[in-house]
Amino acid sequence: MARIVLVGAGSITFAKNLLSDLLTFPELSDSTIVLHDIDQARLDTAEAMARWMVAELGIGARIEAHAERRAAVAEGIRRG
Repeated sequence: MARIVLVGAGSITFAKNLLSDLLTFPELSDSTIVLHDIDQARLDTAEAMARWMVAELGIGARIEAHAERRAAVAEGIRRG
């Protein structure tokens, strides 16, 4: 299972296009997708869009959203 962190995910078009590509790979369908942006309102929009995409595709990907960069990448660093 991969953990993929999108820094700057509040750029909705960027996030949508990247997620559309990533989530079409069966190998990544059970990944954790972590969204990060310093703008909470834009992050909330990106999170809602990502959760909608996962539900529409019917896959097991998990979505996390963090406004704090360290929180977004911390889990991946601990896993090594």
